[in-house]
Amino acid sequence: MQIRVLPGPKSALGESPLWHPTEEAIYWLDIRQLLVHRRDRTGDCASWKAREPVTAIALDKAGRLVGTHGASIARLTLTPGGAVEVVAIFADANLASNVRFNDGAVAPDGAFWAGTMDDHEVQSLGRWCRLGRDGVLEWTATEVGVTNGPVFDNEKGHAFLTDSRTRTIYRAEAWTVAAFENAKLYRCFTEAEGAPDGMALDRDGLLWVAFWDGGCVRQLDPATGGTIRRIDLPIRRPTSCAFGGAGLDRLFVTSAFGGEDGAGPDGALLVIDGLDTIGRPADRYVAYAWDALQGGDRDD
Repeated sequence: MQIRVLPGPKSALGESPLWHPTEEAIYWLDIRQLLVHRRDRTGDCASWKAREPVTAIALDKAGRLVGTHGASIARLTLTPGGAVEVVAIFADANLASNVRFNDGAVAPDGAFWAGTMDDHEVQSLGRWCRLGRDGVLEWTATEVGVTNGPVFDNEKGHAFLTDSRTRTIYRAEAWTVAAFENAKLYRCFTEAEGAPDGMALDRDGLLWVAFWDGGCVRQLDPATGGTIRRIDLPIRRPTSCAFGGAGLDRLFVTSAFGGEDGAGPDGALLVIDGLDTIGRPADRYVAYAWDALQGGDRDD
């Protein structure tokens, strides 16, 4: 196994690594600096500036970027001039001034899920929302501290979601609003272990979790929550992870500054090779509502 700190831009708050199989490139975000980063297989990096924080990204069926932008869920275009252009907005979430979107992902049914949080991380003001392919936005009633994930296991029919503020991972038995509201405790971690943050699933259904202030990634048994292995990293605050590479056999890990100045490798993008496992292709948003709102045809 080899852990490498990749050269390129460092993030104040790196998040949402996303492998684009057609482009053979990894995308990731810097929420605090309003940036979308991209690194291709040759090592070339580029960055784009958004008007508001982009906190989670995914792909639609056509391979276009979708994500949370400010208080909206939108299709995002990265312009040659280095800006993030919001092409089409699905829904305005009308978030309170101290509440923002955080992590998000696409479920196997093609719906886009996103979570919110108290931007000051003081109160449990976050909730989960589901944007269906019909353009309807549904919210859970359950309040969450810091939403992270979710990840979806289509074979077993359940999802994992995280409240990083309480250092807890939950398991939902489906990917409906009701299932998320009734998610059951999967595992709670101690302060010394760190806070579970972003997650990924491998081909065997094993859960990979980045641990904020834990300096590691853990591989967990999806049935028991037990730790199968722990991989220590040269950073204090890993934030999320995603499988990528042509064979989905590389684990990319985003991170945040461990201090105010981002000393050392903190804030860098890391890659772990030689894990002897592969990931699963990311689910894609089915953009029927999007195209219908723009007067186009459905793309499925």
